[in-house]
Amino acid sequence: MSTTGAIGAPKGAGPSPGGTPPPSVAAADTTVTMPLSTTATGCEAGASTPGTTEAATTPEWPSLASMERAGSGPVWMFAVAPAVTVMGRIVAPFINVMATRILADYNAVVAALRASGHDDAVPRFNAAWEELGSTPDGRAVIAVCSAAAEGGVLLGRVAFTSTAAYPWLEKKLATYYAGKEFLPVLLAAMRYYKAQTASGAAPPTTPCTAPEWPSVAALTPVDDIPDVPVGWNFAVAPAVVAVKRLAEPFLPELRELDTLPSFHRIVKMMQAMELDADVPKFQAAWEELGSTPDGRAVIAVSGAAAGGVLMGWAGMHKLAANPHLEAKMTKYFEGKDFLPVLLATARYYHAQTLQLSHAATAAAGGGSGGGVGGDAVAGGSGGSK
Repeated sequence: MSTTGAIGAPKGAGPSPGGTPPPSVAAADTTVTMPLSTTATGCEAGASTPGTTEAATTPEWPSLASMERAGSGPVWMFAVAPAVTVMGRIVAPFINVMATRILADYNAVVAALRASGHDDAVPRFNAAWEELGSTPDGRAVIAVCSAAAEGGVLLGRVAFTSTAAYPWLEKKLATYYAGKEFLPVLLAAMRYYKAQTASGAAPPTTPCTAPEWPSVAALTPVDDIPDVPVGWNFAVAPAVVAVKRLAEPFLPELRELDTLPSFHRIVKMMQAMELDADVPKFQAAWEELGSTPDGRAVIAVSGAAAGGVLMGWAGMHKLAANPHLEAKMTKYFEGKDFLPVLLATARYYHAQTLQLSHAATAAAGGGSGGGVGGDAVAGGSGGSK
C-alpha cells in the first residue's frame, strides 16, 4: 500500500500504512495558511508545521533528521505512535480520522476539513493546534508528527493507536534510542500522550462497555493456548460467531484474511485493505450491538476471546450451533459469576441466527429481512439498558 492520493501526501510518497482516500477528498488542495503563533520548535527544516523565525533559530528540541524513517523496522512505529495518536485525538472531534486517510500534518488536516465541507471547523482546529504548540512537550509532539508525515504516516490508524498504548513503550524507546540526541523529543511526546490520556481527553479505547454484567476477566485463557480451560471454546463461541457475522458485510474476504474478534482488530484490517470509507458503517453496527445488554455481553466475551481465537475458525460455528450449548456452558461454569454473561451471548446468537434465517427467506421471496443486528436481536433480558 502507499500514501499516493492520501490528503497531504508528498509527491512520490513511498510505502506506509496509508492508501488511497475516498474519492471525495482525494484531490483536496493542501495549500493553507498556518497560524504563525503556534511555534513548532524542534521541527526539521522545511517541515510543513507552523513556526516562527525565532523558534527555528533557537529550537528547544534536537532535530529528528537522523531518526530512521518508515520502512526501517517496527521501532519506527514505536517512535512516532504516541505523537500521531495525540494529533489524531485532537483532530477526531472535527472529522472521522479512522475513516479518512489524512497524513499527520497540519496542512493535510485543514485540507481534509475543507474537502469534506467542514470549513467551520478550521478555526477550532487552529485553536487546538495553537494550544498543542503552547508547551514544550506539545511542540515535541508537533516535531515528531512532522517526521511521521514525511514517512507517510496517517492519522487514526489502529496499528499506531494500539502501539501507543503499550505499557512498555517508553522503556522500549529509551533502550533502542539510548544515546541518540533526539531521544528526549520522543520521550517528551510520550509524556504528552500519557498526560492527555490521563486527563480523560482521549476517547474510550473500545466503544460500548458492559457495566451491568460481571467481569469476564477470569474467562481469559492462559498464555499457552493449548492449555485453555475445559469448556472455554463453548463459552466464547456464540460471541465470536456473532461478531464475525457483524464484520462479514464489511470484510468480504474475512474467511481468507481472518482476524481476532475485536472492534479495533476489525477496523485495523479494514484500514489495511483501504476500506476506510466503510469504517463509519461498521462503527454504527458495533454501537448498535452495544445498545442492548445481550449485545454488550457479546462485546465483553468476544474481548476475552480476542486473546485466543480467530474468527475464521470453523469450529466456533459448530460449537455455537450445538443444541445443548447452554447446558454445556452451565456444566463447565456453574457457580461462576460470569455464567449469566455467557448465557446472554447464547441468547444473542440464537436471535441473530433467527433473524438471518428470516432475512434469507425474505430475500428468496423478494421481501426485506433487515440486516444483522436489527430488531430481532434487540432483546436483552439479562440486564437493563
